[in-house]
Amino acid sequence: MTQETSPPTAGTAQHTALWQELLTSALVGTARQPLHLPPPGTPITARLAELDPTEPERTLLGAAALLGLYRRAGQLPAGDTTPAPEPCPPEEQPVCTPRASEHLALMLGKGHREVLPEWLEAVAAVGQRVPHKYLVALLDAGQKQAALRPHILPVLGRRGRWLAAQNPAWDYANADLISRDTTADPAQLAAVWETGNRITRQLLLQQVREQQPARARDLVATTWDNEKANDRSSFVATFATGLSTDDEPFLEAALDDRSQEVRRTAADLLTRLPTSRLIERMISRVQPLLTWLPENPPRIAVTLPEACDPAMVRDGIEPKPLRHSGFGEKAWWLMQMLSAIPPAFWAQRWNSPPEQLLTAAGHDQAWRDLFFEGWTRAAQRRQDHTWIEALLEVRFKEIIKTEIQELLPLLAPERVEALIFQALDADTEPLHAKHPALWMLKAGRHTWSSDLTHTILAGLRRRTAEKGRSADHEVRTMLSEFALRMPPELYAPATDGWPQDSEHWKFWSDDVRKMLDILRFRHTMLKEFQQ
Repeated sequence: MTQETSPPTAGTAQHTALWQELLTSALVGTARQPLHLPPPGTPITARLAELDPTEPERTLLGAAALLGLYRRAGQLPAGDTTPAPEPCPPEEQPVCTPRASEHLALMLGKGHREVLPEWLEAVAAVGQRVPHKYLVALLDAGQKQAALRPHILPVLGRRGRWLAAQNPAWDYANADLISRDTTADPAQLAAVWETGNRITRQLLLQQVREQQPARARDLVATTWDNEKANDRSSFVATFATGLSTDDEPFLEAALDDRSQEVRRTAADLLTRLPTSRLIERMISRVQPLLTWLPENPPRIAVTLPEACDPAMVRDGIEPKPLRHSGFGEKAWWLMQMLSAIPPAFWAQRWNSPPEQLLTAAGHDQAWRDLFFEGWTRAAQRRQDHTWIEALLEVRFKEIIKTEIQELLPLLAPERVEALIFQALDADTEPLHAKHPALWMLKAGRHTWSSDLTHTILAGLRRRTAEKGRSADHEVRTMLSEFALRMPPELYAPATDGWPQDSEHWKFWSDDVRKMLDILRFRHTMLKEFQQ
C-alpha cells in the first residue's frame, strides 16, 4: 500500500481545504456552491489562478485535474518493514571447475538439456556445487521440471538454499533445509509440520518415513481432519516408504475418507501388503468367479460378478470403466479385483507356474485381456519379478509397447539385458519398428553394458546400409535416446564404421550425427569429473 502524505509546502492545510471544497462543489453543483480559488502564493495556487473563472464547470474540472495530480505527486511509497534476511553463511562445498560450469551453461541455455540430470549427478558424486551465477536459472529449471529437483538439491550449496528461501516459487529447494535436528526434536518437528507449506511438509514426512514410519504416521494423524483432500492424498502416498502391517489400521480407516483420491491411494497401498484384510476380501470375492480346468489345453472358466456393491467401491473398485479401456462393466470390476490380488496366489492355488497360467488365459479371447491387464497391474504392485518376466515374454511377441515400458524397468539391469539379447537372437533382422528389442531398449533406464552397446551399434550400421530402410522413422527417432544409454567412453568406436557411401545414408545421417553428438558431449562432460 502507498502512504498518502501532505506535500512539503507552506499551503498544505489550504490545499487540503480546497480539495474538500472542490469535492463539495462537484457533488452539489457549481450553481449551488461556486468554487472559490485561492489567490496565487504557491506554485500550485499560481497554476490554479490561470484557470478561466467565467466557465465554472471547466474551472472545476481543471482544478480537480491539477489538485489530483498534486496529491498523487505528494504520496510516498510504502516502507518495507520486513527485516533483512540473515546473511548466507560461507560455502562448505567446493565449486565445480570452470569447464564443468561451461557445460552447465550450455544445458541451461537449451543445448543438450536432456543430459542435465547426468551432469547434476556427476557434480553431486564428487561433492561439488553449482557456481553462484547459475543458481537462479537452475532453481527456475527445477520449478518447471519436478523430475530435476532430486538432482538439483545436493548441488545448490548454502547460497542456493539461502536464495531459495527468498522466493516462494523455489519452495521445493527451501524445504531441503529441514535438518536431522528438526526430525529428532518433537517440538521442532511439530512446529514445522503445523506451519510449513505443502512442499515442506511433504518432504518432511518423506524424510521421517525413511527413519521412523510410525512417527510419520502419527504426525499425519494429528492434523488429518483439517487437511485438504489433495494434501491428505499426497501425505498417505508417502506411506509407500517403509510400508508395513503397522500402517494397515490407518489405511483401512482412510478407505472411508470422503475424498475418492484418498480412498484410491489407501486401497493401492493396502494391495501392496501381502496379508492385508483388503486382499483377503478381494480373494473371497474372486475365488468363486474363477475355476481352473486342467483340460488339454488347460483353461480358466470365468463367471462375471453380478454387481459392484458399496463394499467393493470402498475397497477401491471403480464402478464405471475408464474410457477406451475396452472392458465391459462387469469385466472391468473383475479385472480390478484381480489386480489387487498377488499373482503368486493363483500359481499356488492352481499349482501351476505363471507361464502355464498365462497360456491358459490366452486360450479364451473373451477373457484374455482381462487376465493379462489384471495380472500385469498385480505384478507391478507386488514387484513380482517371476510374473513380470513371464508377462514380458508374452508381450514381447505381441509388441504391447505400453506394458513393456511399464514392466521392464522393474527388473535388475542384468536381467533386462539378458531379455534384450534373447529378443535380438529371436529376430536376427537389424532393429526395425516392430522388433521387440526396440521397445525394450526404449523402456530401459540403465546405462548399457559394452557388449550390448556394440551389438546395437553393429545392428544400426547394418540397418543404414541396407536398401529400402529409408522409412525407418520410428527407429531413427530413438537414436537420441540410445545416446543417453550408451557408455560415454565408447564414443570413439561409436563413430566408426557407418556406411556413409550408402545411397540411404542421407535418410539416416542427421539422426546418427545427433546421436553421436550427444554421446560426445556426455563423454567430454564426464571426463571433467574424472580428473
